[in-house]
Amino acid sequence: MFIEKLELKNFRNYEELVLSLDEEINIFFGNNGQGKTNLLEAIYLMSSARSPLTAKDRELIRQGENFYEVSLEFRPKQSDVNYRESLKISYRDSNKSGDRSGRERKIFHDGLELDRLNQLYGLFNAVIFAPEDLLMIKEGPALRRRFLDLLICQMNRPYFILLQKFQRIITQRNNLLKRMRDEEKKGRSKDETFLLRAELKIWNQHFAKVSSEIINERRATICELNQLAKNFHSIMSDDSEVLELKYKTVSRILEDDDLTQIEAKILERLEHEERDDVLRGNTSSGPQRDDIDIFLNQQPIKIYGSQGQQRSAVLSMKIAELRLIEARRREKPVLILDDVMSELDQKRRQALLSAVKDMQVFISCTDPIQVNQDFSELIKLERAAFFEVKSAKVERCTEEYLKELFNKNT
Repeated sequence: MFIEKLELKNFRNYEELVLSLDEEINIFFGNNGQGKTNLLEAIYLMSSARSPLTAKDRELIRQGENFYEVSLEFRPKQSDVNYRESLKISYRDSNKSGDRSGRERKIFHDGLELDRLNQLYGLFNAVIFAPEDLLMIKEGPALRRRFLDLLICQMNRPYFILLQKFQRIITQRNNLLKRMRDEEKKGRSKDETFLLRAELKIWNQHFAKVSSEIINERRATICELNQLAKNFHSIMSDDSEVLELKYKTVSRILEDDDLTQIEAKILERLEHEERDDVLRGNTSSGPQRDDIDIFLNQQPIKIYGSQGQQRSAVLSMKIAELRLIEARRREKPVLILDDVMSELDQKRRQALLSAVKDMQVFISCTDPIQVNQDFSELIKLERAAFFEVKSAKVERCTEEYLKELFNKNT
């Protein structure tokens, strides 16, 4: 798929912008703080209605305003040359007091409002690689679960509904656990709390069923992702390093367990941990605690991997994400590279660009000359569009301007 036009209204530092884009490589350059990342953030937002930088929509609104709008016009690669699709996300925060009732987000596809968020997934697919992605290795499991869940949502719309259902169930179970803990503190007998314990058994069954479906989907996705990441990393490291991803879940669940077996083992785990869960007032086992273990040459990369090795591992995971979406959706996603070229050595930059041929790519950088020099064999002036970004103003560079710019530094 290819984005042909991007429109912004009151998004971050942009008051209003209408931008026509190139089908292959789009390079946004300029000093820091001018709005390059904001452009890429807006593009990624359209794939999931979630910013890669914040979970709060109101933080995306331009200062002094109470709404933002982001619109895309794009063309699926396999479609008729005249066929176009459009997406628009608008968010209005009409209540400055912080009351959520004054906030409203709407999503439109080809002018028609979508009833549910999950209807957005799969319409437009994007993969982003940014410096913050290194935290996926350095930080705790929450970021890795988020990476995995967003990937699955782009490929499988019902999965988002499954996550929502799970969140409702675990909230109800945790509330019940707190009530049981409070009743125990009051000195209630087991007979007096019989109804609460009977209710807990019901929530345990719901929890185990939905959890088994989430775990099964995550596990299958990691299996595919692992092979793709391993292959790319092997090429990038000249077969000197072996990258491996493993899904870490509830103990005693085996790789070949089916849904029924997974559900039974989760239920058994819940019953075993019931006493501790009541004392804590929350659920200690389940998909909300799962993780992705990342190994390099059979060693945990978080502990033993260098900064460069960790960065390369994340790059391999991102390329694997891209390939998996392409295979599942039968459509190439767009790739967003937010100021990461300077973080990679020349060999890894070339491996990255070689892996994404015939794909629309968006690159932000401070030095377009360096980008041009590093990828002179892949990026020609006639194949790439350069945009200079200054104070939330974006201007497409002419070929004459680029030749003059590059000639000054040769």
